[in-house]
Amino acid sequence: MARSTLCAWENIAFWRIESFRNAYPKTHDGSLDRESPLSPYQSWVLGRVGRLMAQLRRGDRVKGYIAKNPNDFSRYRYQQAFQQIQKGA
Repeated sequence: MARSTLCAWENIAFWRIESFRNAYPKTHDGSLDRESPLSPYQSWVLGRVGRLMAQLRRGDRVKGYIAKNPNDFSRYRYQQAFQQIQKGA
């Protein structure tokens, strides 16, 4: 997968999913450090954004889906998915 693809997905998530944005650590001046490694939650969100891009084919459709279904990208939903994986292992 190309870095530019991941950057595009990250940009969609950053501007539309508050919990994704807030998961970044803050720098000494209070701004968000977008150059830090992604957390497991953020990686999960990018995977979901990627699957949506594969299904919906256009960024504006993905943005619309996120706006209508913000809970699909919540930390709670991430924790539920993680627990399902642990149960299956």
